[in-house]
Amino acid sequence: NNRNSNEYKLYAVSPDGTLQWTTNIFWSEASPAVAKDGTIYVSTVDLSVDTTTKPPTGQGRGSGELFAINPSGSVKWSYNTPLVLVCRRGETDCPNSDKWTRATAIDGSPTIGSDGIIYFGTDGQTYYALNPDKTVKWAYKNTDEWDNSAMISPDGTLYTGPRGLVYGGLYAFNDLISSASNNLNQPCNVGNEQGKTCDSRERCSSGEFINGCCISGVCNS
Repeated sequence: NNRNSNEYKLYAVSPDGTLQWTTNIFWSEASPAVAKDGTIYVSTVDLSVDTTTKPPTGQGRGSGELFAINPSGSVKWSYNTPLVLVCRRGETDCPNSDKWTRATAIDGSPTIGSDGIIYFGTDGQTYYALNPDKTVKWAYKNTDEWDNSAMISPDGTLYTGPRGLVYGGLYAFNDLISSASNNLNQPCNVGNEQGKTCDSRERCSSGEFINGCCISGVCNS
């Protein structure tokens, strides 16, 4: 990023210093990661998103965006991290309306698994696993910002840790293919409403999917 000129680009430079291409991205604070097929993944923060004003209806985009870029420099796709519900209307901190946060920046470098799955965390207190087609494989939520990159051991365990604003610590995600499934359909609540844990709105039977919780429904297989 060229901060002085507000030029937010990813540069590809050959070993002899020749510029190959540039691609427009948002502000990035971490190194890109390159998958086996050559796809380049870049974590970014969209500085144009107002993270101080809550969206009145929970609609809109968060500040974090993951870019998937082809080896040629063209953008394959981008995934915007969703907003996070802070509290429900009627609760102590939200007497008149729901409160959401747009502050979902992706500060750390993404980590790529041997099967092409992309792992990254956000300031929105959620750690994600995306399939190469940008669909969500699973999402794990706690109460900390996930600013650190992850490491994958030879046995497939993914190790990472949140920033530590609340709890910190080290997390080990065992059996990356099935561990998230084991966490589905567990009791969860958002404010006073109850539901079951789920990894996507598409699988939520009620259609009301908030912060990884399927309100008044179940997570379909």
